[in-house]
Amino acid sequence: MLSTEHPDIVARATAVISRFLLLQGSPCSSNNDNEGATSTLIPTVIRCEDVEMVRDQFEWIGHFSEFEFIPQYTPIFRDAEKGITCCNVEGGAYLVMPAKIPVIGEEALFWAKHVEME
Repeated sequence: MLSTEHPDIVARATAVISRFLLLQGSPCSSNNDNEGATSTLIPTVIRCEDVEMVRDQFEWIGHFSEFEFIPQYTPIFRDAEKGITCCNVEGGAYLVMPAKIPVIGEEALFWAKHVEME
């Protein structure tokens, strides 16, 4: 986890918030009857259902962003204990809080699934 003294803390916080807001702003319909277009937005609700831990020889396979949607079976990281770890969430999942500075024994990432609002 980054401390408040980390030089990139503001940029990182801004990137995380921006990515989350982008995820929330997907238009589902638009109305062009009046001057200017208006969009109806459907918020995306996600629920964290699983966590991956950092183990010995942890290494990301690619570059991943906060709240990035990862298709099922996509390779994410490798380590000495499990080898290559892929997204095993049926239908894919959102990657939450990928560790920029992985520390053995701490969380590498959280998997989150889209949840239908009632």
